[in-house]
Amino acid sequence: MIALAAALAVIMTGDARPMRFSAFQRDRIARGCHVPASWLPLRKGGRLHFQPPASADYRRVDCVLQAIISRRAQRYLFIGNEGP
Repeated sequence: MIALAAALAVIMTGDARPMRFSAFQRDRIARGCHVPASWLPLRKGGRLHFQPPASADYRRVDCVLQAIISRRAQRYLFIGNEGP
């Protein structure tokens, strides 16, 4: 939850183009955070979408957000969903 708040507080600076991720980078995040790669589908142009289920463990969600933030991604879009 802390990472979500931190991620929401990120201010776009400089280049607002979305960061590109490779399948290798995506898989590395998934393995490191013990989440299925299906939570992190890659879209056209290497755009990474983070779509955990509503019942996801917050520690794993936090881990993924920290991994994305650590790669200095500058553009974030959050679409909320209701938890259980």
